[in-house]
Amino acid sequence: MVRWQTNGVNYAGATNATLDLGPAQMVYSGLQFRAIGTNITGAVTSQTAVLTVVADTTRPTIVSALYMGGGVIAVTYSEA
Repeated sequence: MVRWQTNGVNYAGATNATLDLGPAQMVYSGLQFRAIGTNITGAVTSQTAVLTVVADTTRPTIVSALYMGGGVIAVTYSEA
């Protein structure tokens, strides 16, 4: 079993091998994360990792636009 902690407090419901926060928000920057794995032989705690979130200030641009027919246009941007 794995338990995740943020700033030393258990992260509610986070018991998977990976922690998915969804889209990173600026308020997450500076948070400390660590995982605690346990099994029948004991527990081990990971080193603490500090999350740094950097604002994306580059606006995407249109790379291509292709008419697909039937009134549908497929647009490709420079960023996903």
